Amino acid sequence: MKMGKALEQQKEQPQPDSVPAVSRTMQILEQLSMAEGVGVNEISRSLGLHKSTVFRFLSSLRNLHYVQQDPVTEQYRATIKLFELGARVVQQMDFVQHAKQVMERLAAETDETIHLAVLEDNKLVYLHKIESTQTLRVFMKSRPGQTAPLHCTGLGKCLLAFSRPDLVETIAVENTLTGFTPKTRVTIAALEQDLAEARHCGYAVDDEEHEPGVSCIATPLHHPDGTVIAALSISMPTARVTDTVTQLYAEKLQEAAAEVSRRIADASAESAVSANPLESADHPSRSVSGG
Repeated sequence: MKMGKALEQQKEQPQPDSVPAVSRTMQILEQLSMAEGVGVNEISRSLGLHKSTVFRFLSSLRNLHYVQQDPVTEQYRATIKLFELGARVVQQMDFVQHAKQVMERLAAETDETIHLAVLEDNKLVYLHKIESTQTLRVFMKSRPGQTAPLHCTGLGKCLLAFSRPDLVETIAVENTLTGFTPKTRVTIAALEQDLAEARHCGYAVDDEEHEPGVSCIATPLHHPDGTVIAALSISMPTARVTDTVTQLYAEKLQEAAAEVSRRIADASAESAVSANPLESADHPSRSVSGG
């Protein structure tokens, strides 16, 4: 009985102070990452923290070299060290390395801008991008590590349609369906219609819904187990979009996505064999290729 009461008392104890400290630290870093320079007063107002508290957090981050202060303006900004952390995380995602090779070929075939993105915290996060080399090309704000809304991008609608259709109402409530252009879907009904069309066609489209003059076609990237892990897209000036181009690029994207899935499956099989070298010895026929 005493043991049970002790356990109940432990559960009722408040969370350690380090938990809100971590939360505040990340909020400050996120705010710094979205601007070239931010002052203590601005961060204090934005996060509802006392200036002395913000200053202590910034001092600690500066000592760890995640933040630096401009000696003239006295504003703070995030350092390249954050980028290095993010880059290492991306490198650990095996599928990204396989996707990059396929994206290079897709870019060579189409000479349009190619993106790879994932769903993270109800937002789209770009992992890799290959720019078009054409004179008339899209100049998009996208870059690896940057986030974008789900409801008005081809990649975002693709991930919603094939991975998390249940998120539609959530993002509508939390983030609102912001209208970036006159063509942005700003109602749940309109967005649901686009997602249904995407599931029917096998790909999603963005017709100048996020950036004027930019159109996008996106298709899901499946893990060999069937789950959707990312999305691939081709972005181009709307002036180059026709029904024929859309169909052609959709097919190329689907072929590319299938190839990435095959590469992931092959790599997983090779890893399994390496981890169990006796398996191939017990089954020699597996190592014999037909001629």
